This record gives sequence, C-alpha cells and structure tokens, in this order.
Amino acid sequence: YRLLADNVTDVISLATQDNQRLYVSPSIERILGFSPGELLRTPNYTYMHPDDTHTVQAFIASVTEETGPKTLEYRVFAQDGSVIWAETTFSRLNDGSGRLLGVSRDVSHRKALEVELMDALARSEAAAAAKTDFLANMTHELRTPLTAIVGFAGVLRQSKAMSELDARHAGLIHDASKTLLGVVGDVLDFSKLEAGAFELDPEPFDPNAAARSAAAIVAEQAAAKGITLATQIDASAPTLIGDAPRLRQVLLNFLSNAIKFTREGSVELVLTHRLV
Repeated sequence: YRLLADNVTDVISLATQDNQRLYVSPSIERILGFSPGELLRTPNYTYMHPDDTHTVQAFIASVTEETGPKTLEYRVFAQDGSVIWAETTFSRLNDGSGRLLGVSRDVSHRKALEVELMDALARSEAAAAAKTDFLANMTHELRTPLTAIVGFAGVLRQSKAMSELDARHAGLIHDASKTLLGVVGDVLDFSKLEAGAFELDPEPFDPNAAARSAAAIVAEQAAAKGITLATQIDASAPTLIGDAPRLRQVLLNFLSNAIKFTREGSVELVLTHRLV
C-alpha cells in the first residue's frame, strides 16, 4: 500500500482524528514544491489560503463515517507563492480510529477554464444586451417613416382621381409597406424575446383578407419568374381570433420561398376551414 501511495499522481494524506498529519505522499512535491517531510513538520493550514481556512476546517469537521466521502475545492499556496486550486475528497476510516484520509489533486487548470468561460459568458451577455438595445432603437427609428408611407399609400388607393390600375398599385404599396412594417415589428419582437418580454397580440381578423393580401404582394414576383400563382380561398371562412400580422408574415414568407425555389410550374395557396 505504501508503494502504491508513493507513486500515484494524486496526493494522499492521512491525519489523526484531531487532524494531526500522519502521512503525505511524495506527489505533494510535484504539485506544491514542498517535500512530505516539510509539510509534516509544518502546522496545519500554514499554506492554506486565509479566505478558505475556516471553510475547510468546518468541512472537515462535518466528515464522519456516516456521511461517507465528501469533496471540497479550496486554495493553497505553493512554495513559490503561487495559488493552487486543490480538490480533495475527505473520508473517515471505518476502523474506529476516526483518522481522516484525504485524496487531493490540482484543479487549477480546470478552475482557470471555468473563469474564462464565465468571462466569455459575461461578454456574450453584454454583447447580446447591446444588440437588443440597438435593435430596439433601430426599429423605433424605422417605424416612423414606414407608418407615414402606409398612411399615404392608404389615402392614395382610396382617391377617386386615380385610375383602377394606379389604385391597385397604391394598394400593393400599402400592403407591402404594412408587411415591411410588420418585419420591423418582428425585429422589435426579437429583442423582446431575448429580454423575456414578448407577448402575442390576439384580435379578430379576416383570414380571407390576409390570404389575398399575401398573394397580391408576391404576385409580381411570381409573374417575373413565369410561375403561375393560383389561389383557392374559401370565402365562407369565419372571422378568427389571433395575431393576424404575425400569421400574415408567416404566410408571406412561405409564399415568397415557394416562388423563389420553384423553377417552373405553379404555386398554389389554398385556404379552407373546418370545425374541430
């Protein structure tokens, strides 16, 4: 057993019930720079970090045969003055002597990695917060002119002085601007999601109007590619309760992607309803 203890890389120590050292394995010299003899002649906790001494003392006192092995991380000073993080598993021998067995290892590298990860996480969270603030500010700046475009386009398409074709074009501008305004709102929603403050906005809406509007917006895109955009919209679909702008944006994204990735043929939008 002495041969095994003298050659393991972890530090094995044995102390009396009142915590007086009896044995320290030679591997202590590789980790702290002290020989076993030096440590055996040194009072306990001499090289313990003062901020951890009381914690280690209380922890050792809590280790009994009934509790079984318990593990603690703490700091000690090496011979050169550097700070070493040690992870020690303490246990009481079950031979009635109450002696304390300790198996320790150097975990300084792991602790350094933990600190780096915590720093990286803090930097990432700070960057995410800055991005969220930027998105919120940017979307608020964009919403003002877009709202004006939507408003004036709505006025134009209702003007009696415009031809039917011009009114239709003004209507498309109005719908496309509303969609873009919705995208800007989605960006703002994204920042709210990251902040945990996002909420849906359910209200009554006409699914027929949403479907026709989305189809009208992508009609020019389909025509430019020579693709037929067909619609089958059930006019009897009732008014629904939901977040209409977001549903409309999802539908528009599906249609736009369908046209984008269809080389030839047609894209069909079908709207039906059923009771469940």
